[in-house]
Amino acid sequence: MLGERDNRSHAWLQRGSLIVDITADQFADCPLGPVYVGEDTGWHDVFAGEDLHVADYSIFDDHTKASLGASFARITGI
Repeated sequence: MLGERDNRSHAWLQRGSLIVDITADQFADCPLGPVYVGEDTGWHDVFAGEDLHVADYSIFDDHTKASLGASFARITGI
């Protein structure tokens, strides 16, 4: 998801009501902590977020897919 508030953009991952936000702490009014993984609390609603595309590296060009695929393999051990 990508949203904007007070001329500042913010992005997070969301699937249904599950949210993964690794940069929430850049906003002083965020009650969720520096990294948030959990159910939707409503805090993200103020950004009027819009779903841009599926979070899947395979939608990119061959070079980017190879680079991100290698990183994914190192992280997951697959």
